[in-house]
Amino acid sequence: MTATVQLAGPAIGPLDALRRLHDQEHVVLLDGGPGAPAILSWGVEPRLLGTLDDLRQPRAGQADTALHGWPAAVSGGEVVQLDYAFPVGAWAASAAAVPGPQGRAWPLRRWVAWDADGFCTVHGESAAACQDLIASLSRPAADDPALPTLAVAADWDRAGHIERVDAIRAAIAAGDVYQANLTLPW
Repeated sequence: MTATVQLAGPAIGPLDALRRLHDQEHVVLLDGGPGAPAILSWGVEPRLLGTLDDLRQPRAGQADTALHGWPAAVSGGEVVQLDYAFPVGAWAASAAAVPGPQGRAWPLRRWVAWDADGFCTVHGESAAACQDLIASLSRPAADDPALPTLAVAADWDRAGHIERVDAIRAAIAAGDVYQANLTLPW
């Protein structure tokens, strides 16, 4: 982790910030909801992860969240997203059987943080980088106040789901398994 500069940010919340960043790429928001901390970063393409070996090892100790709280204790690093089927442990060898990346890591080089009271701070490699973040957050929101959405569709329909549930019930009745967790890929 490198040293960062912290400046007071504009008096807006995470959702207002998203509306102002409608045309940005690689937006990552970790938001705990009203009255909870949040972190927002954008413009940094994620690294694709295939196994846990692809994760970078920390070069410093853990953040002191007990003393400083979250997100105040965050001083860089990465936001990591691992798919439900991410290969770990005994299943790591099966990573090649699943097409495409199973995880992503977005480096936190510049980010915006809100504490539980809604106070906004911007963090970056320099004061100039922080001022660029403030300028991006100070521009007008998009004409359409709706947040960007991603159209998703389930990999199977109602009939396919019922078929899978029936197969699980049959396996339980036959004594092949005693418990199953059916997940629906999107």
